[in-house]
Amino acid sequence: MDEMSRLTQKFYGDGNGAGWYETQMGKSPEYALKLFELFKQEGIIPEDEELEGFTLVDVSANRAELEVHLAVLLDRQIKGQEFVHSPKVIAIDFLGKKEGEKEDGSYDRFVSGIQPEKIPNLKNVEFSRISADARQLPLAEGSVDVLFDRLGALWYSVHDKGGGLRRDKTFLELQKIVLEILKNYARTLKEKGKIIVDATQKGMYLNQVKSEKSTAVALSEVGLSTPRGLQDLEDIGLRVKFVGKGADRLLVFEKVDKNK
Repeated sequence: MDEMSRLTQKFYGDGNGAGWYETQMGKSPEYALKLFELFKQEGIIPEDEELEGFTLVDVSANRAELEVHLAVLLDRQIKGQEFVHSPKVIAIDFLGKKEGEKEDGSYDRFVSGIQPEKIPNLKNVEFSRISADARQLPLAEGSVDVLFDRLGALWYSVHDKGGGLRRDKTFLELQKIVLEILKNYARTLKEKGKIIVDATQKGMYLNQVKSEKSTAVALSEVGLSTPRGLQDLEDIGLRVKFVGKGADRLLVFEKVDKNK
């Protein structure tokens, strides 16, 4: 096992005997193509003339296989075009170690565990990797068009390693944690920017590593699908819709003006 895999398992655990890096979603070019086409179909990735300064961020990238595939597909799409600000794909995950960790979960310093890896040779897209806590994203306010969380911080914030709801927190505490993460994500979004999370229960993986529950189900478990929960989302400037179907279903939170 390489250092990156070890560090990932240190924070996320082994799941049900398989690693995150073994999943279809993490590695499959076929899945990346399907996802890219769905993003295009739903307008999540805009037409070529609107890609000036476009930024796609995945906050649960692990070893970034999927993100590399998406960046390559985007690069091919815009081949031959020129931009003042090139489109960006940023792969983020919490790979490293926390120093000076306290009982409340805070810590003094985070040391990145990302190892130098070959970056694809892209002419039209800027690809980068960042090691960071999804709850404390080092991204400027209003800088992101699409933020993708696939069985990442939102899922782990409410579940234990076995896939059940955490027992060390009350229902309201879990709901508050999720809303704070979504609020942090929303801070980074441009106007009409989108947060995308997985919303299927079956068919997404070659090896199911956590549970049959998607992130959308996890959010429902803490009440965000209720009228009150939907209002809480509106209060932080997010409106909800589903796109895709079956194994490709996704939950989309679109940033809206809270004053309208």
